[in-house]
Amino acid sequence: MASVSSPPHALQVDLTRMGLRDKLGLYLRTVSTSGRRFFFEQVVFLFASWVPTPLGAALRAVLYPLVVRMGWPVLIEKNVTIHRPGALRLGRNVYLAENVYLLAGGDGIVIGDHTELLPNVALVIRDYRGAPHPSIEIGRRCSLNVGSVVFSHGRTVIGDDVQVGPGAVITTGNHLYGDPSLPVRLQGGEISDVEIEAGAWIGAQAVILPGVRVGTGAVVGAGAVVTEDVPPYSLVVGVPARVVRTWAPTVESAARS
Repeated sequence: MASVSSPPHALQVDLTRMGLRDKLGLYLRTVSTSGRRFFFEQVVFLFASWVPTPLGAALRAVLYPLVVRMGWPVLIEKNVTIHRPGALRLGRNVYLAENVYLLAGGDGIVIGDHTELLPNVALVIRDYRGAPHPSIEIGRRCSLNVGSVVFSHGRTVIGDDVQVGPGAVITTGNHLYGDPSLPVRLQGGEISDVEIEAGAWIGAQAVILPGVRVGTGAVVGAGAVVTEDVPPYSLVVGVPARVVRTWAPTVESAARS
């Protein structure tokens, strides 16, 4: 397994008991890495985030390095939402398509060189459960297809050359639900890290659950729900996912790795 489940984490933020000032502070912490940065970041996004056509992409290429650590070049389409931009790092030749949503809470999000996020991809790190050092790390030459979601309360690592299919979900958190006297949302949750090793392929609408390691070159079939580690160079399908095929790496692929 990628990690041992952490002790239960209670939800640290109760919006029903927060006053207006506390809610405003929570909002500012959610969208910016500091109050001093907030207004400058919002001005940059106001001028550049919505502009269509290649002109808009060029404007973002010039202005976004003022608020995001990023290599050159990076292509960002219109209507990409970036919360806590100071905790986001983009490599060279990263592509963010329209309506991508990035919430870089915790220790932030790192996206490697030549990686693409297609429309409606969401990478989300929320800090509400108090887990230590949540993060998302995505390697080089990866592709996250339309509508895929990475939701990380813990540490999520995606290696180089990984493909993630449309609508796939990767999560490090599970809700607890054993107490019938309480709503599920009040029973806390368990958090376990997730790792997807280099060269893997996660099929459309597959679900990777907490504590799972998907091995090098493995394939997760469409719609599979992965609850246990996936061996390298194997195909898993079904709910829960099970191994139905394995293969050995070729000499050429071993040399490349």
